[in-house]
Amino acid sequence: MWTKPVAIEMSCGCEINMYAPAEGDRPLF
Repeated sequence: MWTKPVAIEMSCGCEINMYAPAEGDRPLF
């Protein structure tokens, strides 16, 4: 699970989306 940078980005995106799904962190995903 912690072998590729994709998993980390996905995890961060999920958390960020939950916090502010309409802030501007969507392009990250």
